Amino acid sequence: MSARRPQVRQQSLFERVTGTGPIRRSDRMIEVAVETKNETAMGVWVSDGGPDAFIPFSMIEEDQADIEIPSQCQTLTIPEWLAKEKGLI
Repeated sequence: MSARRPQVRQQSLFERVTGTGPIRRSDRMIEVAVETKNETAMGVWVSDGGPDAFIPFSMIEEDQADIEIPSQCQTLTIPEWLAKEKGLI
């Protein structure tokens, strides 16, 4: 008989994008240089020259007060999977 692997619940896309699910400790955090464009109560709209992308504050390591909006060049620390998903790397 083979051993059964424990099932791990994966976050849904909604949970990852809105920040309602926990960030897993295995998530690699990276710095991205972006232009910050606009702020909402939930996050910030950014661009790296491509289409604008929404990044929830819950996914940004920096304190909300430390993020300049608007800014031509702002460095944000976010999970690598989110940067890939948003086309920022």
